[in-house]
Amino acid sequence: MNKIIYQEQSVEELEYNLVSGANIDLDLTILDKQEINFKGGKLNLVIIGSSHYARVNLSNTKNFTEILACINLEEEVNSINNTKLLNKDEFRLEYNLEDNSCYQFNLQTLLLNQKQYQKFNEGLVSDRSNCLHHIFPSNFGLAITAIEYEVMDDRIKWLTYHSYPNQFKIVKTKSILSY
Repeated sequence: MNKIIYQEQSVEELEYNLVSGANIDLDLTILDKQEINFKGGKLNLVIIGSSHYARVNLSNTKNFTEILACINLEEEVNSINNTKLLNKDEFRLEYNLEDNSCYQFNLQTLLLNQKQYQKFNEGLVSDRSNCLHHIFPSNFGLAITAIEYEVMDDRIKWLTYHSYPNQFKIVKTKSILSY
C-alpha cells in the first residue's frame, strides 16, 4: 500500500464527477482498492491521494465512474455530471441507465466539534468486514478516507467518508446501484 502525507485541503475544493465509461484513464495515486463482483457486474472501489473513485462495469454499454476528489478532470472525459461542491452541505443525483438500472448519489457534510470529530474518525478505522480505509499522516489530526460496501440481491451500496481535520468536517457519501 502507498503512503502519502496529508495535504491541507478543504471541503470546498471537492468536485463530484460522474463519467460515462469505466475504463477512462485516471492518472491518480492509488492508496487502497477493492474489487467486488455482484450479480451482473463488477465494482472497483479505490481510495486515491485526493479522495476516491468507484468504477462500475455492468456491460459494455453501461459502464460509469464516480469520482469525488480535489482535482479537475481533463476535458476529454465524457461527463454525465460535474459539480463543484463549494459551500454545498448536501448534494443528490439520480442517473437512470437504459435497462431500468438506477444509480443514486447522496453527499452530506457533517460539521463536528473536536471531540466528536476524533471519535467519529476512530470508528472509521476499526476492523470491519467490507471496508477499506487510509490514514493520511497529518499534523492537524486524523485525516482519513474510508469506504464500506454492501452487496444485496437487487442492489449494491457503498458509503464513503472523507475527514478534514483543519475544519472538523466529515464528508459522507452514499451511492446505490439498483439493478
